Amino acid sequence: MQLQVQGAAASRRRSTLLFSVVGRLNYAFEVSRHQEEVENGPSLTLTTIVATTSAKIEESPSHTPTPTVTATLATTPTISNGNSPDGTSDILSALKPFLEDLGLVYFYNSSRINPTQGNARIRKLAQLRNLALTPLYKEQVKVTDETTVLFINDVSACAEDILELALQRRSLNADMTCAMDWTYVGPGPTFYDIWIARTISGDSFFEVGSDGNWNSAWNLFWNAPGTRSRYDAQQPFQVFACWNGATAFTAAPLLHGLRFRDTRKGECFQGEPQLFCKDMWSRGFRKIAVVPSVNLEYSDEKAADIKKLKGYVSDIVQKQEEDSTIDWVYDPPEQVRCMPTWDKQSWRPWNETL
Repeated sequence: MQLQVQGAAASRRRSTLLFSVVGRLNYAFEVSRHQEEVENGPSLTLTTIVATTSAKIEESPSHTPTPTVTATLATTPTISNGNSPDGTSDILSALKPFLEDLGLVYFYNSSRINPTQGNARIRKLAQLRNLALTPLYKEQVKVTDETTVLFINDVSACAEDILELALQRRSLNADMTCAMDWTYVGPGPTFYDIWIARTISGDSFFEVGSDGNWNSAWNLFWNAPGTRSRYDAQQPFQVFACWNGATAFTAAPLLHGLRFRDTRKGECFQGEPQLFCKDMWSRGFRKIAVVPSVNLEYSDEKAADIKKLKGYVSDIVQKQEEDSTIDWVYDPPEQVRCMPTWDKQSWRPWNETL
């Protein structure tokens, strides 16, 4: 799909690309909320959206008042729907002709895998994520090491959120970029993916009390001033692990054998996204970053609230004069916080069982 479009008045290539292709790639799916609990597992079925993309972007000079961007995008939406009884499958199947009219190759499958029943929750979730990537694994789509894979959980997102993750991955030369996801357990938002996400020092994004309390949830990156400074400035920052509702990562490790997996014997019990990041580090893909200009929530109503509070991507990037850079750290933390349950925490070697 070849797009040649005139950008808005913004001169930065990032904003221009977002405004250029947002109309064409604005696919939105209303899906069941995934309420992930460390001990009890998700209460509802997980629905995942994956798009593999590769793009060649021709930049205009930064001083051009209305720059033109030419983008060649090969986009393949792949949706893997879990054991969902609410009609989601019918809706996702009905999307096929509309997406094909846009020139997209669309893969949809449903599965009876149900992470909410029985044991082996992480193994089942890993199976669902791998199922969504089947077209890539089987080479049903054209994929190279330069391809970007987009995973979208059951968040309410704008197209510009997902495009920003993909573009920041390329701009930062990152192996993986993640959003910030939120939930409203009270009048204000709380960072959601606390069980998965780990800072570049291996710690959680906020301190969970030894008794499992979240009294310090408001105090993000309390022991990482450098990370906190970049977060406050809405600039990308490096982490050890993240997922946070939506992520963009290079297809390269997948093409060379990386898969989502369960925990191994003797390994800290953790979610499959954290294991995925851990395995990326072990394979040399160590440039993982959170993009705090992308803020997501799990319902349309609260997603609108978080945008009002944190800002829309298009507004944030226009206020930032320069593209972000990261001084990448290539040495992993010696230890990472292990949190199989909120009240059982310890520090374990980052490469445990590898």
